[in-house]
Amino acid sequence: MNYTIALKIGDRSLDNGFKYIYYNDHDNAIVCLQAIVRIGSAFEDDNTRGFSHFLEHLVFKATKSFPHNNISDYVSLLGGSFNAYTDFDSTCYYLLLPSEHLTIGIMLLSELLRHTSFTDMDVKMEKEIICEEIRQYDNDPEMAFTEFIQADYFQHNPLRFPIIGT
Repeated sequence: MNYTIALKIGDRSLDNGFKYIYYNDHDNAIVCLQAIVRIGSAFEDDNTRGFSHFLEHLVFKATKSFPHNNISDYVSLLGGSFNAYTDFDSTCYYLLLPSEHLTIGIMLLSELLRHTSFTDMDVKMEKEIICEEIRQYDNDPEMAFTEFIQADYFQHNPLRFPIIGT
């Protein structure tokens, strides 16, 4: 059997400098959108350690058009899911939706990144959640070993610190 896969990959930039990369796959009726923000834990100093991860959590709390965490509820009603992760050099917000909601998905990512808001109570609640995540990492032998290796190998580099914070 001979399988040929025609990749339809491209990248473009908008007038405002925003770059996007796309891949067309008409065999799947879903769209996956990712907004990658070029800031992560390697850019933090001793006074801001863990902020990238902390902000990743807070961004989902509320926006101008979707107060009280309604943006995640709205995505669920559309049959999609919304999530994020923080890495050393970036934070990625991603959205998986049925493909007929592409335009809505772009609007939702834009709303999340441009019009986020959160309260003092949101900050307190997320701080508790992240502290619990850190405790779970500390009790996970694999994560503890990974963090030990990072700290030992990258002694004079920001990669020695855990992405999650301390």
